[in-house]
Amino acid sequence: IKLSTAQNLHAALDICLNSAIEVSGLDSGGIYLADDEAATLRLVKYTGLSNGFIETTSNYNYGSEQYKVISQGKALFLETDSLPHDISRPLDDEGIKFLAILPVLLENRVIACVNVASHKPTRISTKTKTALESLTSRLGASISKAKIEDEIRRNWRSMDYLFNSIEDFILIFREDGSLINFNTAVDHRLGYSDDDISCYNVESLYTPPSDSASVLRSLIETAKGDMDS
Repeated sequence: IKLSTAQNLHAALDICLNSAIEVSGLDSGGIYLADDEAATLRLVKYTGLSNGFIETTSNYNYGSEQYKVISQGKALFLETDSLPHDISRPLDDEGIKFLAILPVLLENRVIACVNVASHKPTRISTKTKTALESLTSRLGASISKAKIEDEIRRNWRSMDYLFNSIEDFILIFREDGSLINFNTAVDHRLGYSDDDISCYNVESLYTPPSDSASVLRSLIETAKGDMDS
């Protein structure tokens, strides 16, 4: 599977869940993500399951019997009637007969769990079990990468909002004096369009031609001093 092609975390989870169901030949499943702040596993992706089952199993607290099983970090393939009653009850109500529990580890810590299930009695081969375990072993790195990229996008949006909410003029120049970017106060208050102002550089915007070289040198020296400090 091409988890590396996923554009964000939810896309990676979609790819993983769909692939797990396809590989296993089972008919339903879900993915839980660990939320350490809330001390819970949250169901974030699912398919082939009823609304009632989703409501009942959407969160597993870290102290729950379900979490204790998952936190062992070992893949389990079992018929649901072999599970303790606290775990099997919602599965029985849903009519699930077979369940594969596939914890996702990163640096020996459970960060997610992929569950795939069947509503009819099922047996899967050793080859299929190995394929499912291989799939989830790769998901850990993909989740970590996707979370970092999502955080970068959120930070970028926050920085962009701050940049454009400041009422003072902010202009960013390259070392050669050409304009890279400016905030919305520049075009809103001066009446310039993006095309109008983007062709300017520090010389034409700030100084008469006779003084441009000395001002540009001063700006460059100031910028270098800030980077060195």
